[in-house]
Amino acid sequence: MRFPLKFTIIISLMVFFSCGESGSSYEQVTALKTVSERVQDLNKSTADIKQLEEKAALSKQDDDFLEYEYPVREDEMYVVSYRFDDAGCFEIGIDVYFNEVQEAQNVVDGIIKDISSNTSFNTPEKETSIYRWKTTDSKTLVELDFQHVERGMLAITIFANE
Repeated sequence: MRFPLKFTIIISLMVFFSCGESGSSYEQVTALKTVSERVQDLNKSTADIKQLEEKAALSKQDDDFLEYEYPVREDEMYVVSYRFDDAGCFEIGIDVYFNEVQEAQNVVDGIIKDISSNTSFNTPEKETSIYRWKTTDSKTLVELDFQHVERGMLAITIFANE
């Protein structure tokens, strides 16, 4: 059975585009939520967080801990973890693992742009390979640790200061 040339070209293009990467590494890591949006998850319950994250990505859970693993490409992923106490979520961690430095750096640059453009945050405190942003009301702290970016790794931690 022969397919018309037009049909074959359309199918080939669909396969090509569906197998390609969908956006930059930053766009892939923040496809579900940006760091600024994740700040809104502080003080939520485990049940609330479970409704917001993808069920299939849940990799670990305990009474006071949830962890979700999201693949990006082969051997590349980001992990989002939540810690809880009686008041709800008090810490959110996002660990990012890429094979190439430029992919991890793209995520660092995107996070810096995201939080720096958010008027809820003050100008960051800067140390070597660490940025810390506090909200204008000092209720939240976001820390971006990119000291291992040359190995494709970075860590973002969002703390509730209350």
